[in-house]
Amino acid sequence: MTLGNHDIRGNGYNTYTMLYGPSYYSFDFADSHFTFLNSAPGWAQKRAISDEQYVWLQKDLKKAQGKRIFVITHIPPQDPRKGVKPNKISNYENEVKSGESWAEQKLNNYNESKEMDHGFQDPKEAEKFENIMSTYHVDTVYLSHIHSYFDYTRKGVRYIITGGAGAELLTKNSYYHYIIEKIDNSKSVTRVELPSPANTYITRYLAATQLFANSMYEENPLAVAFIIIGFSLLIILLIMKIYLRKKQPINTFGKWLLDIFRYAREDFKELFKKKDTN
Repeated sequence: MTLGNHDIRGNGYNTYTMLYGPSYYSFDFADSHFTFLNSAPGWAQKRAISDEQYVWLQKDLKKAQGKRIFVITHIPPQDPRKGVKPNKISNYENEVKSGESWAEQKLNNYNESKEMDHGFQDPKEAEKFENIMSTYHVDTVYLSHIHSYFDYTRKGVRYIITGGAGAELLTKNSYYHYIIEKIDNSKSVTRVELPSPANTYITRYLAATQLFANSMYEENPLAVAFIIIGFSLLIILLIMKIYLRKKQPINTFGKWLLDIFRYAREDFKELFKKKDTN
């Protein structure tokens, strides 16, 4: 198990280490060696892997020579997608831009982040990481972070990005999946594809909306319940306006409905504010 960038939000890092132990470690199984690294800070910070880890990593890999070595971490050193934009997450992650509402800021940041480079922010660190993998004859590096599937080789080392679970798909031809690798001389990887939305923007945005709604319900079911009630009442309001045409009751009912939306919005804002301050 290895930390992802969402796992270190708020008090996530301390919670993780309390429940699961160190954020980087290794072990042997039969004639294979498995090394787990913490690269989670690399999405929002200039440095993905700490100097302390790099020192430990090289000692660990040196001791493992002669075994098949597998390295597991979250953020890939380089983003294999073409045409990605520079990573600017650290510049605006908690910043409300001038003239934007809270909701606009969250939506714009979300859309912009999907097109950003999801690799290490520092190209020199990416090169350093890949050189270490090559120098110590690592067999395969398993990665995630990009919500898709990629399998490629750099400097004699195989890199597999498997990000087909947990969030909306990030590239046009990606799909939900998981992989099974049999650790033997065949070096075979079985990719199990799961039901996924069609490769159209509308379908994928609807699927992402459903994922977001489900996760928000798990976080704060009361706020979601108010939103559902609000939309239901809005439909009733429209029916009343069309068929009853009674202006005064409609205005009173509309004011009450607006108050419900305001309450739900403030509840969501308070929820995100608590997360940012943790």
